[in-house]
Amino acid sequence: MYKKKKKYELEVHFGLLVLVIIMLCLNIVSNYVIYNAKNIFKDDINSDLYKSSLILSRYIQNNQVTSISEADEKQFLYKYKLDDIVLLPSMPKEYSKEAKLRWLNSILFHVPQEDILKISGIILTSEFYTLTRGENDQYYFVVPVSMGRNNNILILSKKIRKLAYLDDASDTLVIISMITLFAIMLIYFLLYRFILSPFRKLKDKAKSAGRTIPSESYEVNSVVDEYQTIIKELKEKESELVELHKEASTRAESFEQFNEYLLGSMQAGIITIDKSGTILTINNAAEKICSLDSCIFVGADFNQLPFLFDSLKGKIYQTLTNKIFHSYEEYEFNNPYLRIGITISPICDSKTHQIGASILLNDISKIKELQSEIEKNRQMSALGEMSAGLAHQLRNSLGAIVGYNQLMKKRLTQNDIETTTIDSMALELRESEMLIKRFLNFTKPYDYSAEKEYIVPFIEDIIDTLSIRNDFAHIKLNFENKLHHNTRIDIDQLLLKQAMTNILENSKNAYNNENGVIDVKIYDENNNVVITIQDYGCGIDKDKIKKIFTPFYSTSPSGTGLGLPLAQKVIALHNGQLLVESTHGEGTIFKIIIPLENQTREENSEIFLSNPK
Repeated sequence: MYKKKKKYELEVHFGLLVLVIIMLCLNIVSNYVIYNAKNIFKDDINSDLYKSSLILSRYIQNNQVTSISEADEKQFLYKYKLDDIVLLPSMPKEYSKEAKLRWLNSILFHVPQEDILKISGIILTSEFYTLTRGENDQYYFVVPVSMGRNNNILILSKKIRKLAYLDDASDTLVIISMITLFAIMLIYFLLYRFILSPFRKLKDKAKSAGRTIPSESYEVNSVVDEYQTIIKELKEKESELVELHKEASTRAESFEQFNEYLLGSMQAGIITIDKSGTILTINNAAEKICSLDSCIFVGADFNQLPFLFDSLKGKIYQTLTNKIFHSYEEYEFNNPYLRIGITISPICDSKTHQIGASILLNDISKIKELQSEIEKNRQMSALGEMSAGLAHQLRNSLGAIVGYNQLMKKRLTQNDIETTTIDSMALELRESEMLIKRFLNFTKPYDYSAEKEYIVPFIEDIIDTLSIRNDFAHIKLNFENKLHHNTRIDIDQLLLKQAMTNILENSKNAYNNENGVIDVKIYDENNNVVITIQDYGCGIDKDKIKKIFTPFYSTSPSGTGLGLPLAQKVIALHNGQLLVESTHGEGTIFKIIIPLENQTREENSEIFLSNPK
């Protein structure tokens, strides 16, 4: 055991020493590389400046000048890429520090006052033909220039950033190397002292976990042996863990699929959102109700949902931030026209921490339509009960009035008195009687008797009949057929003719006795016969469209307000729909939709695309 312990300690010592040696080698190599690169670069700069100094020396000697003109100086600076050129009129006889100082005192009057300190520093610190660094990245090159009996001094100055960087890096690297070496030695001793501490802690943890480890065994060996034992036990239980994992995965997948099936099968729309506002799921019902594509919106922010307006977005935000539950409320959406019941609820985890929100959507458009129909039927029922008593009273009164009117006319005629007023009264009485008759026809149940009829000739007969009426003389009726001419459907001719006549009369009245055009079209759409009646008259205001099927409501002063409600009632008996679209000042389109159920078409029938009347 002692040998094992010593062997391990020697291995630790050897490893740490190898690290120290590697770090020292890296420091030496890096210092050598930078030092060598600096010297090569410095030699190149020194050579360039030496060549430049020779050329300048020849210029000074040839021209016997004691100072360089400003123009020549600029030219030399540009040509040789220098920062400054200084020519001093003499040089020290000796190159000792004392001689240099005496010489500087003798030439100070030749040097600009602002350059005295700089030139003094250059002369005192530099050697001839040697590149010397000044402040920051400034370098100087000093050369003697022979001028007969006297020797002048030429100082070339140049900024060399790369060389300055290499000089600084070299110095810095030496300092860092010394600090690193000291740090490595310190770490060496500290690491050796504490390197076995984790093994002791692992041994203590193993004992506290109930593992049996011999107390006399060495920490490293005991931990390794215990680790091998644990690995062996884990391998023995590997198959059991794999089976448990498979079972858990299967349950998770089944649960996830069940949730997907549940959401997909629900008739109510559900949209789920996480706490950050990102849409997680949109079930099939929600896609259908709101015309959404889950591929586009899942993963997007809930504010991008096109059917949400600002108040709903605010409620969703409240639910996400403040865990507020918004109970069921009904909303209307105009594009497309929808009525949806919406409930917004927070979603919480098992610890009641909120993780998102859900939007429950119920399409109540059909329910609202049924409620509207029920309300309308209730009104019609009440109106029918009222009409029975009202008709009885009015008919009795009108009968008495008509009798008195005839008696009065007879007496006036016998006395040769003009009866024009009496005739007008009789006319008004007849119109009142007709109004009561139409009112009773509207409220009483119709005797609906449908038979298979050729729908296209039926429409043509109605248009032909109206075309020869005097009140339609100023109207041009056009008929366009896009249906098989011999198509037959179940209709009550008398009732449907009355309904279509009422609609056409309404379209005629839109022109206010002026010339106009009414287009009638018939075609097949989604297994339905569709008849459109379009005028280009005054149109109907948007706020009045919903009222035109209300009994006694009329936009015409002479109208009774019973024509369109009667038409709607007749078309409803045919299991159809009467729809209207109108724009004020542009015209109105009435659309009659009757199912094509039990239709009969004769083979080889012609298709009439247009038939103007």
